Amino acid sequence: MSALFRTVAAMIPWSDIVKATPSIINAAKSALDGRGARPEPVVTNADRITETTPADEAIDLLREDITVLRGAITGLQEDQARSGRLLRELAEQNARLSEAVLKIRVQLRLSLTLTPLALAVAAAALWLALR
Repeated sequence: MSALFRTVAAMIPWSDIVKATPSIINAAKSALDGRGARPEPVVTNADRITETTPADEAIDLLREDITVLRGAITGLQEDQARSGRLLRELAEQNARLSEAVLKIRVQLRLSLTLTPLALAVAAAALWLALR
């Protein structure tokens, strides 16, 4: 059993896993950094505009709102771009690790197929030698 465990452990591409670890950790940290933070609500002047507000003042207040909302939209776009990059990096790492697992499965299946065959050949050779 110990030899089988060592054989399986030797098939794991540890160098690939070690190479991917720092980027996985950084991606997880950046995902967790923004997880609990709630953005401050955007404050606008819409509540300050009433029917009695002069038109020029209302237009100025609405222009200020547009500027504030554009800034908020820009921030959201930047956050979305960062999230997209993070998801792409995690997907690439997941693909690499999935390929490594697939290789391990193929190697393990091959080992489990060839081991009984090798044992049968060895047993037959021993039987013939002792006969």
